[in-house]
Amino acid sequence: MTLKQDPSTAFFYNFGESLLINMKCFRLCIATVIAGIPLFLPAQAAIVSSDLLAEQFHHLTQEFEDLEATAILDSIQQLPSDLLDQHPTWKVRFLHLESQARTELSQIETALACAKRAESISHANELEELIHENYHLQGNLLLKGQQFQKGLAYLNKALPYFEAKEDIDAQLSGLSKKAFALAVLGREEEAKLITKYSREILPQANSTILSIQVYNDLAITYNILNNRLEATRMYTLAYELAEEEKYLKLLTGIGNNLLNTFLELGQFEKAKSYGKDALRIADELNLLQIKQYLLLGLSDLFLKTNEVDSSIFYLNRLESECFPAEDKILRTEIQTLRAEIYFDQDSIEKANHCIESAKAILIGEDLAWPDLQVKLGKAKYWYHKNEASKALDLLADVLANPLLPEIYRLEPLELQYKIYKQQQLAAEALLVLEQKNLIKDSLLTLERIGLIASLEADQRAERKELEIQQLELTNRINKERNQVQQRTILSLVLALIIVILAAVSFSRQRKLTLESQLAQAKEKLLRLQINPHFLFNTLNSIQSSLLQRKDEKTMQLLTRFSNLMRSVLQNSETELVSLNEELDLLSNYMELERKRLDHKFNYTIDIEEDINTNNIKIPSMILQVFVENAIWHGFRSVKNDGQIRIMVKKANKGHEIIVDDNGKGRLFSSKHKSADQKNKISLGTRLAQQRIQQLNQKFSGHFKLEIIDKPSDSGTTVILFA
Repeated sequence: MTLKQDPSTAFFYNFGESLLINMKCFRLCIATVIAGIPLFLPAQAAIVSSDLLAEQFHHLTQEFEDLEATAILDSIQQLPSDLLDQHPTWKVRFLHLESQARTELSQIETALACAKRAESISHANELEELIHENYHLQGNLLLKGQQFQKGLAYLNKALPYFEAKEDIDAQLSGLSKKAFALAVLGREEEAKLITKYSREILPQANSTILSIQVYNDLAITYNILNNRLEATRMYTLAYELAEEEKYLKLLTGIGNNLLNTFLELGQFEKAKSYGKDALRIADELNLLQIKQYLLLGLSDLFLKTNEVDSSIFYLNRLESECFPAEDKILRTEIQTLRAEIYFDQDSIEKANHCIESAKAILIGEDLAWPDLQVKLGKAKYWYHKNEASKALDLLADVLANPLLPEIYRLEPLELQYKIYKQQQLAAEALLVLEQKNLIKDSLLTLERIGLIASLEADQRAERKELEIQQLELTNRINKERNQVQQRTILSLVLALIIVILAAVSFSRQRKLTLESQLAQAKEKLLRLQINPHFLFNTLNSIQSSLLQRKDEKTMQLLTRFSNLMRSVLQNSETELVSLNEELDLLSNYMELERKRLDHKFNYTIDIEEDINTNNIKIPSMILQVFVENAIWHGFRSVKNDGQIRIMVKKANKGHEIIVDDNGKGRLFSSKHKSADQKNKISLGTRLAQQRIQQLNQKFSGHFKLEIIDKPSDSGTTVILFA
């Protein structure tokens, strides 16, 4: 397993923000020249010199997306130094441009030195606007160099100036970077506020490349704030804009971010799609730096999907085409990933050779993440060599490191569990097993987030494809219309009728197909949203039981919870399930809630004779909504005599599934609600009714839901006709 770097160290910067600021300065300067006002010297030669510098600057900034960074540096170095010395404003701008080019080449220290020189010139010549633009640039570079506190301080110097000038573009660029810095420094509430404000003013941006940069920055910030769904949405928006405007360099970087994001969310096919597209562009443009990370990411991805041959193919390409001689972190990851492949092939000594090579690279270096990778690899080696104590010592070091995210704790815990089982250390093995199960529950949440993000991305792609097809169809119609204008009026009318009918038929068919797909996606999302919050309550109960060392109760809760999760995941994959499966799910759910609430209620399940529940199909996750309402609302003020009865009876041409409780009921709740609350319908009830309607339309079904309010304080009866 390749341990990815901490999000703060993997921060992907594009050079759009400073490039935009420089372009803004360029436009102001050109306007001055056209107006006939000398910039610095009154002589005509000074104006000509400024004009030449402006022309060269304009050329480089316009071609920044297509030119190699080294070509830009060569062009800047060829400028006459004495001419630049005569024009400090232009000298500062070219220093900013050089700083951006060196950033692209990962020469952060040199880029920062350029910015420092620009700061000195700006202060010496009292160039107020350039002073604050330089604060902005240095803030970005310091963040890139992981000096977050200093970077934040520089951004705070720049932002008030841009706010006073109402420069939305500069504000957006600075705010999105500031939110990132605050999130890394643990100031989460401030980061959330700035992120929210940035999204509110983002539609006012005057540049697409700036919007791409801000979306990308917000995505990284959301990741640090552990909001993976919003992070994926922001990455997707950035990717779509870069793709639409053909900003290919940015497209490869954001594609790499999406590869890693969907890999972490368990959406492997989506990760492959973005990774392969980005690699194809990087190959075409010969972008070696981003190509390294794409090849490494794809190799890691295919290893996780057990496609070892493909993993080896991409790793061999990385080593043969763009082996990073000076990047010690990347070289270490290559060796540890190669070791993972050898472990998979049971070539233990070859794997150990790779681990030792990685260890040699790190001698004299203080690199926490690569060191964790090496320790984990060495622990696996000692495990295979039956050196349990050595393996456990290394695993303890890995798991004790605060930099290790929860998602990457699973593999060392798995190895630790195997060793404890082999040594028959039952207590230690049980403790590790409980930690593993909690992390697996977290991974289930990530997988659900990934599914939602994947569905949303597919819907956006389908809508875009439909818009393109409709545009192409419109263009084709217009072309045909122009051609038939040369014919007779009768031919023109007939041709137009044919084209219009074809267009209407095609558009209607496409619309129906799209609506069907959207309905299916919406149905899946609704299923995912029905009753998510009882998971967290149950986990709290398990944690409480664990802390109180109630081992038997803990194991019972874990077993019930595991069965319930398995049932939920299985049932969520299909629209209709057998009544037997749904009753099994309900039994697990009610038993969990009963134990968690200290037997505040009891339940029974009665099935009439001669009814085979395996042959009865009902909508999944419908009955659970009303059982939950009974427990959480009906029994809220009941002490210990709550009763839930689930009955299955034969009915005319079908069956009745009845959920009956003796709680307070909706009539009682209605009397104690405010006027506003009386107008609100339960979200769970509304979603259940929507699903019934959708399934009846889709399958021409006869499902029917009836809710009967019994007399006050007597509870509620819910009947599902199936």
